[in-house]
Amino acid sequence: MNRKSNNPVLTRVPEGMALAGEAAVSYVGVSIKTLILLGVAVLTAMWPWSLMASTEGVALAQKLMIGGLIGGLVFGFATIFKPRWAPVSSFAYAACEGLFLGGITAIFEASNPGIAVNAGLLTMGLFTAMLVAYGAGVVRVTQRFRMFMIGAIGAIMFAYLINIIMGMFGTQLPFLHDAGMVGLGINVFIIVIAVLSLALDFDLIERMVNNHAPKRYEWYLGFGLMVSLVWIYIEVLRLLGRRD
Repeated sequence: MNRKSNNPVLTRVPEGMALAGEAAVSYVGVSIKTLILLGVAVLTAMWPWSLMASTEGVALAQKLMIGGLIGGLVFGFATIFKPRWAPVSSFAYAACEGLFLGGITAIFEASNPGIAVNAGLLTMGLFTAMLVAYGAGVVRVTQRFRMFMIGAIGAIMFAYLINIIMGMFGTQLPFLHDAGMVGLGINVFIIVIAVLSLALDFDLIERMVNNHAPKRYEWYLGFGLMVSLVWIYIEVLRLLGRRD
């Protein structure tokens, strides 16, 4: 493998080929691992989702959301910096993300009935469209593309971080939540960047398959895809739930 992905999640996958007699990464294997992780997230999401349906359960659901968000960050970074932990840490990440997503989706669903299904379908549609575009060569991962994505994702993550810090003091970045056209444009731009980040995932998966990387990295690659899908889903929820 002569290049590494510039996807912030997948940059720490070490280079190397599977040893003689050792199974290698495959497209089917990565797909199965990704579906398993998504399944774990859906199952855990059902807990806070059901709790939000009753007044008595709202407080617990909110605690689960916060715990899921923190746990997702912890296990996410653990997986990024220790790829060999992925067969276990990716499950923990998926479970925590499910707790967070189940709660936040229930909140959006309460004021926008049907938004959960629409957001899920749109996320899958965007994923499929990017997969087709990448497979057809419409989207090509060049060095210029990588550099642009690094800058764009870095700027967005920095804005998220500042917004979280400001939130601790009871305020927030106004343009991230603006109800007008500026806020809408930023929301759409972030979704575009999130969808384009899938191309970096696909590029790394393709190169790891072609270079016969050890099969154990399928969990790590599945984790990377899930991170992108969660990001897209959350931003789509925000878009569909906008109130002008």
